[in-house]
Amino acid sequence: MYTYPSGEIILGLLRGIIDGIIGFFDSDVSGDEAWARMDPFNPGTAGNNSAKIWGGLFASDTDQPGWGWQIVSRFTRELPQTLIGFTGSHAANLFGEVESVEYYDGATVITGGHNNLLWGLGGPAMTLGSYVIGNNETKADPYNPIFQHEYGHVLQSRDAGFKYLGQYALPSLFSKNNFEHFHYDHPVEQDANARAFYYFNEKDDSYSGWHFFENPINGYNRNMPYDDPTNLSVLKGHILSPAKWYIPGIFTLYYIFHYRNIQP
Repeated sequence: MYTYPSGEIILGLLRGIIDGIIGFFDSDVSGDEAWARMDPFNPGTAGNNSAKIWGGLFASDTDQPGWGWQIVSRFTRELPQTLIGFTGSHAANLFGEVESVEYYDGATVITGGHNNLLWGLGGPAMTLGSYVIGNNETKADPYNPIFQHEYGHVLQSRDAGFKYLGQYALPSLFSKNNFEHFHYDHPVEQDANARAFYYFNEKDDSYSGWHFFENPINGYNRNMPYDDPTNLSVLKGHILSPAKWYIPGIFTLYYIFHYRNIQP
């Protein structure tokens, strides 16, 4: 039934599997269109997006010292969140609607086709390791308000390693109101904003694109220069140090429930 035109049965079977998987989730797509979606050399297709997701394992901000260790860390200290982010990105690409996959300084940004995370559910974006899975407004751009905050989580992962899921990712997930609206006063979210804001300003001394309304930084004085000692002290004060003695379950529960009543 699924014989490739050249007669090669393996490609024919592969085409049939792809047709079946895509057709299961989208009954209006089959045959040639389903096969075309998996073309890795055609920009914007699921196949091309998949190749870029794989490439994200080796993406790095090469203009920073020690950039090679970012790649090594992805397969060692950050392996748990890397595996989840990598798998989730492929799932979004195969079963959801992904518009593009782009890179920025070691982050792999998956831009979805909905105004929420996946299939119209959830918040605008989520970050696991170096993978940022976002909605249709998420762009790999330091001037994009969603990416600004999510890049802070990428930096948290680099710093915390194995502790990221318990100390940052899960508390961030449970800091949301009905898993949709962030409680940006939560220390984990303030940490993400402070890290990203500090990074972008250190990278570009003329940077002026931070969205303070969407990504507030408590105590920061916008009327003073970025490098004002008071402002730098505020930023560094928001950055949490990964726990020296870390018991995942207890630490995570503490962060979830201790800050649960903070209002957005």
